[in-house]
Amino acid sequence: MRILLSATVALLSWSAAVHAQDTPAAARLWPGGSVSAFFGPGLSAYRLTIESENGVVSVIEVPDDVFLGVIASRPPGDGLGDWELPKTVTGTVRIRTRRADELDDGETSADAIMSKAPFELTLRNVSVHIERVGVSRP
Repeated sequence: MRILLSATVALLSWSAAVHAQDTPAAARLWPGGSVSAFFGPGLSAYRLTIESENGVVSVIEVPDDVFLGVIASRPPGDGLGDWELPKTVTGTVRIRTRRADELDDGETSADAIMSKAPFELTLRNVSVHIERVGVSRP
């Protein structure tokens, strides 16, 4: 829990551009092995497939005009790399989302954006596979 909380605070204080326009992600590996990633809205949506040891539990689709924050207690199996998707993170995973049209003037950092995220989901002992899906805007 302490590592997850540290990663949450670190993600929220870590600045990322508001209009990332289809950048794979801004990601960081933290002491203790946790990882955080911040995905800006872009040209495609994201699909998060959540699995327990018994199989798929849920699938969440995040529209292309939504910011996505992911914090995991363990990094992807292939290392942090450049966060080209798809990626899978495991352990305790926290997912946050916020629509781009909900931003106020001056909200340009992960801290400002995700601190007001209306959706937050914390999962334990799972694998979350993150991938891009479809292209919804030309």
